[in-house]
Amino acid sequence: MSGSTSDKRDLIRKSTQRFIESRGRTDRLAIVTFASETEVVCPLTADRSKLIAGAKRIEGFGGTPVVGRH
Repeated sequence: MSGSTSDKRDLIRKSTQRFIESRGRTDRLAIVTFASETEVVCPLTADRSKLIAGAKRIEGFGGTPVVGRH
C-alpha cells in the first residue's frame, strides 16, 4: 500500500470486497496491509460485515521496503 498504489486504491478495495464475498460463510479471513509499516486492518474473522467494513478502510502510506541480496 505504498504511495505508488494511490491511483489503484479503489480497485484494491473493490477486489478485496469481491474476494471476501466469494468465500464460504465459515471461512475466516483477515485483512493486513503493508508498506513502511504493517497494519492489521481487520483481524481474523468469519464476520463478513466486519471484513467488508475493513476493506473500505484500506489506506496506504509510506514506501515499500525492499530487501536485496548481495
